[in-house]
Formats: sequence, C-alpha cells, structure tokens
Amino acid sequence: MNPTLSPLNPSAVTFRTTAAPRQPARTGRRAPGGRTRPCSGRVGDTDKPLHSGDWHGCFAGVVRSLLDSLEIETCTVLARASASQSFYELALLLPDRVARGVVVNGLVPRRYIAGKRTASRWTATLMGASFVSYPVARMILAAGQRLLRQSDPVSFLQKMYDHSPSDRTTLGDPAIVASSVRGVEDVVRQGLDAGVNDLVSGFAAWTTDLGALTVPVILYHGREDPNVPFNSVAESARDNAHCMTLLPENGGGQLCYSHIDRVLDLLPGDDDHGADRT
Repeated sequence: MNPTLSPLNPSAVTFRTTAAPRQPARTGRRAPGGRTRPCSGRVGDTDKPLHSGDWHGCFAGVVRSLLDSLEIETCTVLARASASQSFYELALLLPDRVARGVVVNGLVPRRYIAGKRTASRWTATLMGASFVSYPVARMILAAGQRLLRQSDPVSFLQKMYDHSPSDRTTLGDPAIVASSVRGVEDVVRQGLDAGVNDLVSGFAAWTTDLGALTVPVILYHGREDPNVPFNSVAESARDNAHCMTLLPENGGGQLCYSHIDRVLDLLPGDDDHGADRT
C-alpha cells in the first residue's frame, strides 16, 4: 500500500500517511510531520517569488529526496484547492514516483472558470488580482487574514461560503473553525510568498500540460463549491478523460472537513470508488 504525500492546504505542504485514527492498519511508513515550504525563501514585498517552473522543479527534487530517504518507491498524493496545480506539476515531473492523485475541491485552469457564474466574490477578486501584480494579491491575502483575526471567525468564514449551505453547516462547528484559523495563522507565520504564488499562478493562465499526464487522478468535488464551480471541474475532467475521473459529492468547498472519512477512503483503494468518467 502506498503512503500518501498530501498538500492538503493551499500555500503549505503537509507530509503524512494515509492512516486515519479509526483505522490504524492504513498507517504504513510514517513520513516527517509538520508543514514546510521548500524552495520558497522570502523575496520582498514588491518582488515576485520564485518563477513557478523553478519552484515546481525544486519541490519535485525535495519530494524525490524525501521518498528516497524513506525508501518509498511510489506514493499517492492528496491535494486541495490551490495546491492542485502544484500536484499536477509534481505528477508530470515525477511520474515514476507518484502512483495516483486525489484532488479535493481543486482549482482548474482559468479558461474553465472564466465567463462562468462564480458565486464567490473572493474567487472573482483573485482572478482579477492575478492579472494585476503579486503585490496586489499579497495585499488581498493580508487583508483577508487581518479581517479573520479581528472579526468573529465563524461569521467571517460563513460569509465567505454564503452560497453553500453545506459549508455553512460545516463551519458551524467551533472545532472546524478553530482548525481553519490555525491553518491561516501557520501560513502567515511562514510569510505570504507561497500563498501569493499559489493563487496568482493558479488563477492565471496555466502552462501546465494536463494532456501529458499519465498519473490517474480522482477529482473529488462538491456540487455547491462556491469558489471553483462544479461545472468548470466537470468540463476539465471531460477534456482530460485520459487520466481524470470526476467524483461528485453533495457538499461544498470544505469536503476535507465535512467529508473527511470519504476523503481518507479514496486514498489507498485500487477501484474507482463509484466515480464516473465525465
């Protein structure tokens, strides 16, 4: 059984195993815990982070070295939201080490989102900022972080997901809100460079050659996701049916919280888990 390398959170990378506490048999070989942003030193408030190609190549080198050090031949990769593009680049660079991928509420290339009704004002703002500059995107992220810290986190997050009843219910759990806040604080402590790079490159025109992917990928996406419209993901899956399988869910943009058991179930299996080619 393959262990899992999981960039669960955008702007940060987490190394962990597939094990859920309720099913310790899935543990396998343990990777170092904690988050890291390899190859992403601070470059100044008005300068650009590493070019995406440089960052992705550096990241792939770090992953290869990690797998080698643990004597792991291949792994499954779990990616969420804006980490999806980094996963696709990783799979293109390391097809011999990435056995499969599970992308949860993941971004898709801009051409699939542009022109479609997007419920989230946050997404619309970032799509505009991506064509302005890195400093503007940094300012938007920093402002969002300050608002989250200064206001009531529950109200702030529920407003972000106002068009998704499933997400509003999920974010009514204080433990989930606290986890979300801790994640934001972790990213801020590391600096905003990685987050800015993820979002600007994610909402700009991708240069990633999805047609060259050979790694099988499950796209696990909520029908109510207010940030990345479901029909955009379905269209991307149809255009890349050689490697992508769409697995719809009656949820929103927080499936890693609301449907975490299902996410964990998707990681180690060899079947299609009921997914449909779209």
